Amino acid sequence: MENEPEIEEKEAKTYEIGYLLTPFLPADKVEETVEAMYKAMIDDLGGLAVFKTTPKMRALSYPVSKFISNKKSIFSEAYFGVVKFKISPEKIRTIKELLDKDNNIIRFLTVNIPKNSEKVVLRSGVATKKVVEKVVEKVVDVDNIEVEKVEEMSSEEIDKEIEGLLDTPDTQNINS
Repeated sequence: MENEPEIEEKEAKTYEIGYLLTPFLPADKVEETVEAMYKAMIDDLGGLAVFKTTPKMRALSYPVSKFISNKKSIFSEAYFGVVKFKISPEKIRTIKELLDKDNNIIRFLTVNIPKNSEKVVLRSGVATKKVVEKVVEKVVDVDNIEVEKVEEMSSEEIDKEIEGLLDTPDTQNINS
């Protein structure tokens, strides 16, 4: 009996769903709606939410349409949110069906996250050299190919490299 949760954990996969919620929801009801959605689609099906964001209103790149109550609605903005969770693969179809039926969800995308694929995101100008070096040391090459460490180049060295590339025999004929 004690081994059952471990078996389920081994069979569980990590998924991420990005979704667009209708802008018709009042701003103070968005969090409540999302919590109900998480409960219905993850907790009730035996999954575990790992990470979730609070949906924020975003302008969409292009108009998106959806039939809600047999009426076509076109959206130019929506609340965008993400949830990352672990669940048994056979329950994903049920989650898709729940999301398809939900009139508050305009669109969604479900992605299977591979095991051991923790992604490190560093914002430019924020990370110190020591942090970057630590991240580089933790990079593991899957194909067991040696990875060459590249040292930083000064702007003068970069300019020389570019000039060297531009002075190839092919470009000399063009310039002549």
